[in-house]
Amino acid sequence: MISLPLNQAEKALERGDYSECINILKELTNSNPPSDIESAKIGVLLATAYIGNGENEKAISICRVL
Repeated sequence: MISLPLNQAEKALERGDYSECINILKELTNSNPPSDIESAKIGVLLATAYIGNGENEKAISICRVL
């Protein structure tokens, strides 16, 4: 079930633990089809975590895909 890992990623983002959030979301990205609505949410959270982690180019790349 995707809800639990997604909730864990959101909580990591809220705590400012961007690396943990990115790791959780990368796993979810690999297991969900790109057109899935959950994938869009994962992409937004991942872009936000990348920005928080100072990886703006990665965030921009994700936003372009979204």
